[in-house]
Amino acid sequence: MVSPRVRIQVCGPLFIEIDDERTESRVPGRQGRLLLTFLVLHRHEKVSQPHLIDALWPEDPPGAAGTAVHSLLSKLRSALGHEFLSGRGEVTLTLPADA
Repeated sequence: MVSPRVRIQVCGPLFIEIDDERTESRVPGRQGRLLLTFLVLHRHEKVSQPHLIDALWPEDPPGAAGTAVHSLLSKLRSALGHEFLSGRGEVTLTLPADA
C-alpha cells in the first residue's frame, strides 16, 4: 500500500495538501489552525485532552472546553482524513515520514 503524499505548512499561510488535494479551507478558524499547528509540532507523541485545552485556552478555558476540543478534532479529521488523526482522550497525529 502506498502512503499518501502529505504537505502541511503552518508557518505563514496555512497550507494542507494530501495527494494533490488542498484541504486547508476545511480547518475551522483560528482555533482549528492553532490545534493543527500544536498537533503537527507534537506529532511524535500522544497528546492528552487537558494538554490540548491548555494549548488552545492557556488563561481562561470555556466551560465546555472538552466539547469544543472534540468538535475541533472532528473538523480536523474531515480536513486531514481519519487515518491521520486518531484518539479522543489522547490524540495522535500520524503523518507519513516524508510529510
